Amino acid sequence: MGKKKAVKKVGNSEENLIHCSVPISHRRINSSSDFATDRLYQYLTFTLYCRSNNLTYQAPYSKRQFIVLGLIKELQKQDFGYRRIAQKLNSWGIKTDRSNTFIPTSIYSIIKRYGQRTFRIEETRNKKYPSTLSEMNIIFDE
Repeated sequence: MGKKKAVKKVGNSEENLIHCSVPISHRRINSSSDFATDRLYQYLTFTLYCRSNNLTYQAPYSKRQFIVLGLIKELQKQDFGYRRIAQKLNSWGIKTDRSNTFIPTSIYSIIKRYGQRTFRIEETRNKKYPSTLSEMNIIFDE
């Protein structure tokens, strides 16, 4: 038996819907036996395994964070050390995200955390895993 179409009126238009409860096929039992004709429904069952590391929200860097990181990287290119970068940012009146003055360890921490974040995004979060499909089974149900 094939798929049946049902007509459902929505406003002034008609929409074709497909019945999902229609059996895929049916089987008849020998009519000379005690059993009457039975209709068996067949269901195809399987499991699809998918794996992803990209399931939680990833907060983007703010504009301010990118600007401060860009300044730090630029000063590093000019052979400034962590202490001189912190002094330069403090002399410009730039504060940390928590409104504190910069110290050399905060400069080191910003560079280190940015490197860890980019590694985590590229290597772990965006890693592609193959999907696997389990065995397919047909279940007969009345």
